[in-house]
Amino acid sequence: MENELIQHSLYTLEGGQAAAAALMDRDCTAVVCASDMMALGAIRAARQRGLDVPKDVSVVGFDDSPLIAFTDPPLTTVRKPVPAMGQAAVRTLLEEIGGTPAPHSEFVFMPELVVRGSTASAPRGPESSREAESGRRCALPRGRSRRASARTRTCGADPPGG
Repeated sequence: MENELIQHSLYTLEGGQAAAAALMDRDCTAVVCASDMMALGAIRAARQRGLDVPKDVSVVGFDDSPLIAFTDPPLTTVRKPVPAMGQAAVRTLLEEIGGTPAPHSEFVFMPELVVRGSTASAPRGPESSREAESGRRCALPRGRSRRASARTRTCGADPPGG
């Protein structure tokens, strides 16, 4: 992943706004943020530039925070399986307390992409002047990446050290 297409920031609305602004200055047309709050900042940055979310810029958050489905536009986000994570932690703790030490292992939980109104397909025609000018569509996959076409670049807002 190209470093100039990754921005490190705080997990705040203002941090997401600043990071997304820097990415949009590099002609990114999609931003995946490390939190829903950062994603709201990214939407604010897009609107300050006169861009429409999702027509000109797609935005994805992370956490599926309460009420995030009611934002304008409703935020596409990644939902963590919190109940399963909590159950695994409690089960492991109870085994330790009961004298049955749990083997040191790694738990892997699959997140869920919750698609809402803040994402759309890359514009194919002159609908987006930024896309037509730059020929770039950017996104930051957290963890796993998809194969990209020749005209796809990757970028995103990520917390410090993330």
